[in-house]
Amino acid sequence: MARPLKNIDEQIKKLQSEAWSLAEQCDTNQLKLKDRLMESGMVLEEAEMLRKLFEDDTNEEVKKEYVMLLNLMIRFYKKHSNTLQVLM
Repeated sequence: MARPLKNIDEQIKKLQSEAWSLAEQCDTNQLKLKDRLMESGMVLEEAEMLRKLFEDDTNEEVKKEYVMLLNLMIRFYKKHSNTLQVLM
């Protein structure tokens, strides 16, 4: 069993790495229009979260929201990378 992460900053770093890695593997040109729109929305939301964290990197509420968004992104990219592999 993996050890629990010490704090939310470590959790963000780990989830961000996983989400971005999955995003790089996913060919968004193969996505359906509604899924491309969903991805665009997540990217915009992530940019907003990163802006807020840049302004105040001690805001725990924003960090918690960002963790939820990263988990959503990971689920999205895992689902679509599996779907795209089946299509190939």
